Amino acid sequence: MPARTESLTAIGGRITEIQAVRIPVADNVTGSETRVSLQFTLNGCLDSLLPVLSYSEVHGRRATIYVTALNANNPQSALTRCVAIPQATAQVSVPGIFQPQQVRVVFLGAPPEEQVVRGQR
Repeated sequence: MPARTESLTAIGGRITEIQAVRIPVADNVTGSETRVSLQFTLNGCLDSLLPVLSYSEVHGRRATIYVTALNANNPQSALTRCVAIPQATAQVSVPGIFQPQQVRVVFLGAPPEEQVVRGQR
């Protein structure tokens, strides 16, 4: 954990990009996955985003990615003024090729208004 972390808070995020990519599996063999870029607003200027955990489920042509994102709360954030709203990014993936409208991300433990986001064109 980052130094001076006093507590952790589950946070939701938003999808910034969904892209299909080829990945090497073995010599002369590639697989495919859909990568989802996420953006998070941190709770304070000196806070950090811990490594994001994800689990994906595929049902037919739809993919759901369950994400746990934790904000590491630094008590010094209460005494610090932000020049800009603190942001952090992360990337999660699901095997296979999916269009943006076929991807749903569920943020576990986040406030209800931040829990589910769908990919869009």
